[in-house]
Amino acid sequence: MAIPGSEALHSAIGRLLAGVLTTALDHPNKNDNNRYTSKTDFQLPGWIVLQAERENEILTAVNETGSASVRSLAQRFRVTEATVRRDLQRLEDRRQLRRIHGGALRLSPDGPPTIGATAEDLLARPQDTPDGLIVAPIENTAARALRQMALRQGIPLLAESAPQSGAVYLGPDNFAAALALSRWVTAEIRRRKLTPTILCVSHDELANAAARRAGLLQGLREAFGEQAEIVTVDGGGLLDQANQVAQAALRVQPAINVILGVNDDSVLGALHACAELGRETGETLVAGVGGEGPTLFGAMRRGAVHACVSLLPKTVGATAIDSLVRSWHGEELGAQIITPWCLYVAAELPAGEGAPVGPPLEPLPENVARHASGKHVEFIVQFRTHEWYQEVAKAMRERAQAYGATFTAHTVGEGLEREVRELRQLIGKEAAAYVRSGESLFLDGGQASCYAARFLAGKRTSVTTHSLAVFNLLHNLPEIQLRLTGGDYHREQNLLHGQGAVQAVAGVRVDKLLLSVDGASERFGLSSASEHELEVLRAMVRSAREVVVLAVHTAFGVDANFHIAGLGSATTVITDSGLSPETRLELSRRGIRVIIASQEIAP
Repeated sequence: MAIPGSEALHSAIGRLLAGVLTTALDHPNKNDNNRYTSKTDFQLPGWIVLQAERENEILTAVNETGSASVRSLAQRFRVTEATVRRDLQRLEDRRQLRRIHGGALRLSPDGPPTIGATAEDLLARPQDTPDGLIVAPIENTAARALRQMALRQGIPLLAESAPQSGAVYLGPDNFAAALALSRWVTAEIRRRKLTPTILCVSHDELANAAARRAGLLQGLREAFGEQAEIVTVDGGGLLDQANQVAQAALRVQPAINVILGVNDDSVLGALHACAELGRETGETLVAGVGGEGPTLFGAMRRGAVHACVSLLPKTVGATAIDSLVRSWHGEELGAQIITPWCLYVAAELPAGEGAPVGPPLEPLPENVARHASGKHVEFIVQFRTHEWYQEVAKAMRERAQAYGATFTAHTVGEGLEREVRELRQLIGKEAAAYVRSGESLFLDGGQASCYAARFLAGKRTSVTTHSLAVFNLLHNLPEIQLRLTGGDYHREQNLLHGQGAVQAVAGVRVDKLLLSVDGASERFGLSSASEHELEVLRAMVRSAREVVVLAVHTAFGVDANFHIAGLGSATTVITDSGLSPETRLELSRRGIRVIIASQEIAP
């Protein structure tokens, strides 16, 4: 017969003995001859107390700062990192914190989720239920569960940009906005007397993108009937995928002279495809729906994009917060809240560098706004690097704070690989912005460096690289003086290495090296998972006046397989907002400048 509570008792005893053994192995008693004493010499009660105290102090440290790294905890308690990882595992098993790669995050009912939290985290912690929930166009298990949670608990629920079951739709009339752009495009086609062959880069899975595509095609059919030749491809709404499908379409149909996109990344991906294929875009009419941020408007000011319908992200963000406040005030929101849009033509674009903000939105009356005081709003997004989400979240945060409410934004977790790729894109874009016209560069073949290369268009600079990927991204840009090293070709990594490449690099002095790394730690320095380009990277470090390290936050405190250079070789670090305050402070103490890539949705 089972004893009541025996399973819990056995589990507790198992954890206790595991902790005793772990600590004993980490702190073996030694005699004067440096020989281990027998097991009977271990003071078991003392070890038990030590483990319990250490776990309590770890939990206190994580809760006070929001996060802590394995390495810092190991140094603090003078134990091995393996011991700390086991401590963190036990604490996570007891649902007292959340483990992440290289450390742990706070799980606290007293404050909002910390950096790195996902929609799944919110579902696991009902005590953190927000007062209002805004969900971007996401359709997966976590998003559906979040919507059900909001409906079950009577929380105001807004579906941003695309309708979702059970939610109030908030966003533009996507079809009407795209139709207006398409009618401008057809008028411009006639003015230019073009025989149009049109590439439409769409995204078939999301309802808002599908509505935009329908509006674009409707305008073209109104003007040309079935006579216009239209090639429609699915770019997934992402820069990389849009680039790939646009390249394929341009190779198959080189006569394409009109490019339309359903969001900024669709347009920019197609432009990158033109550059990589050596196509002159001056004669190609380019327009898109979105106007999400400064990157597309920068392309408009350079003449690469001729028009866009901006869906005014700042207006959408402010309207979302206003709508939640009105709901808390007791107003019925109805089935949908339609936000405005604005057509911008490159030749008439207001001067400046950023994106036009659209008409200002007046604040709510005081008797309504007071209902926001002390409330908390959550915004759930899918792709943290999209400028749309960054701009919308920034506007939401500013509006919420103006009313006395708090705001956080989170991503729906879809795997570390996609998250890291998105962060590297963000870091690469920031790195390109850090480069000034006239500077000379080394670029390696890392993912972040390749993204940086994509965003160098329009900058007069010289680039030396051993990466064939970087070379292919830049060789058709006339403003960039490009030098490819010699050396032996490594097929799997698509780069040149060996003494030929090293000598080519050693003979060049450049202003900046953009160096993608897989690890960055005080102990092992800057490190790479790849052995083949090590000597080339080391030569680049020696020949660059400034070493700009590009690394996602998960690379810090990590030792990749192969050492490149000491951490002190880095002059500047460009990373994402997941970097812990402790690591950032340590880098600053070393005299290393830290740049956090713009990412407004981070809490």
